Amino acid sequence: MAAPMIRRILCRQLIKYSTFSRARNGCKYTTVTGLTPTVKTALFGTSLAFLGFNVKKETLSEHDQVRKLVSRGINAKDFNNIKEASEAFHEALKLSTDFFKEKKITNEEHLNHRVFIYDQIANMALDHGDFKVAEEVFKQTMKLAVKLGMSETDNAMIEMSLKLAGIYLFTGRVEVGVLGLDYVITEQEKKMKENESKTATDKKVKSDKKVDLDELREEAENTRVLLGKAYQKYGHYHLMVRDFKKAEECMQKALSISKDVMGETDENTLVLMNDLSTCLIMMKEYEKAELMLIDGINESRKCRSLMQSAFLSNLGALYIRVQKYPEAKNACEKGLKIAEKGKDEFMMQPCKNCLEKLAEIEKLSQENKEAATKENDK
Repeated sequence: MAAPMIRRILCRQLIKYSTFSRARNGCKYTTVTGLTPTVKTALFGTSLAFLGFNVKKETLSEHDQVRKLVSRGINAKDFNNIKEASEAFHEALKLSTDFFKEKKITNEEHLNHRVFIYDQIANMALDHGDFKVAEEVFKQTMKLAVKLGMSETDNAMIEMSLKLAGIYLFTGRVEVGVLGLDYVITEQEKKMKENESKTATDKKVKSDKKVDLDELREEAENTRVLLGKAYQKYGHYHLMVRDFKKAEECMQKALSISKDVMGETDENTLVLMNDLSTCLIMMKEYEKAELMLIDGINESRKCRSLMQSAFLSNLGALYIRVQKYPEAKNACEKGLKIAEKGKDEFMMQPCKNCLEKLAEIEKLSQENKEAATKENDK
């Protein structure tokens, strides 16, 4: 029973962003990359249920005491209070260990606590760029999960493998990172074929086990989203090594999955649209890029996302390349206004860069006109 419970707990990932810009012809294109959530926010409640956060008791049992500390750590982490979160998680680990030594909880319960808490610590380290700690803790978490009977190809294990692949790529171990992405994609595509076969069988066989079927569908959705995340990371890798064609192919696949599972206006879908438009610009597919950016502007406006500013700054950068300077200025001014309203410094910067580039172009144009006038007057 332990493995299915851990699966639910580890198969969730709230959207996190990493950002980078690429300079081309003096203008920066803003690329915001994000990790697709393996499940929707509602499943976060399920992961908390693994430790029993939905259980209320007047007296605190051993489990309640551990849960209380973990809950405090999660809250601190959400508010970016890393020191407090780290202290709470480590205190929870120590308390669970003490209870196990005193035989107040079972070995399986102790391992469950450790798996969940280690996953929290690893994600926190990853979010704050402490890749060495994140790598070590993810590996430890995976070893503990295997001890509890989890398959190495379980979605929870695949998600951690995907995170490790990302760490390897970011820290320069490119060959290992690429192998990790290949492994994830191969396993998830294999699972998708198996899930299609199961779905066909389910339609023929009537079953009163609605919960079991719901879990299968949920697991199938998680499989797809993890595949999308892998394609997304692969696309970013190809973009950084300037293999724009392969980057486009991977991002198209990731975008298709994100739209289908998460929706047209989901933040990760918008992130992928922006990344893909950047790729199209690099390939000089300006018309396609323009259409995607305009579509992104419209979709992000519907959900009042600050991604609208990123779309507008990239649209301005595109217009500079094709020498549509008035349109570029209009797009970047709109993007800056939205970013300022949202008080987002990162989103403001590319808009400002775009406007500064336009000012330089205008100044140079004016100087050339003055030089030409003087030459004619001689």
